[in-house]
Amino acid sequence: MEVKEKHINIRKEALTFFCVIIVMCVICFSMYSFPLNAKDSHQEFFTALGAVESGNNDEAVGSYGEIGRYQITELYWEDAYNTGELEGTFEQCKDQEYSEKVIALYMGIYAKEAWENQNYFKVARIHNGGPKGPFKPKTYSYATRVISLIDAEN
Repeated sequence: MEVKEKHINIRKEALTFFCVIIVMCVICFSMYSFPLNAKDSHQEFFTALGAVESGNNDEAVGSYGEIGRYQITELYWEDAYNTGELEGTFEQCKDQEYSEKVIALYMGIYAKEAWENQNYFKVARIHNGGPKGPFKPKTYSYATRVISLIDAEN
């Protein structure tokens, strides 16, 4: 009888351990759930950025030759193009989806950690002021406008 009780206790302990592991997995997945589509994970940023840059107008042309809803310059595009992960031409920056890829590649060069951690304040400053954007005073108010639109969406 004693051996049978030990066997039952071992099974109970194993079952309890298994249940604890399952609960911990559920908690972890709920706390750290990531979107399946990378584009979706940054959509609120893209919407706010487009609103600030051009009112989300894909045909917008800026005074310094920036184009599209995100007002991408040719130098910005070239940096993304030179990663080897982008095909096409600068003129395609008038296409929203293409421009979002350009921005993601650019941020992969100059703001990889901020981009991955969705630090959109820093990302907006780099988008507006280039790689040294976070150190340029003029980019602070720009980033504040982008963040306020993201906050308004939430």
